[in-house]
Amino acid sequence: MLAVFFFEGNADPFHQGLIPIVLGQDARGFLLRDPRNVRSNGEMEFVAFDLVEEEDRFPDFNTYLNHKLDLLKQTIHDEVNGRLSDEEQ
Repeated sequence: MLAVFFFEGNADPFHQGLIPIVLGQDARGFLLRDPRNVRSNGEMEFVAFDLVEEEDRFPDFNTYLNHKLDLLKQTIHDEVNGRLSDEEQ
């Protein structure tokens, strides 16, 4: 089943011209590229969403990947050390 997102009013990033980069069939989160403000080096911001909420903006894809890697490292550290996530508590 393909996920359907319901944004209020003009908040729909797809209608604002943001470009899908990472979408999943059953994933809550997705990543879009924002072409509305292209920097002089050609880079555009990457925008992470959780369902219909904007979570974070990243100046480039490398910064986004480093953020995801940091989250993964923290998750591994917590698992190894027996710490529970907020959802598990």
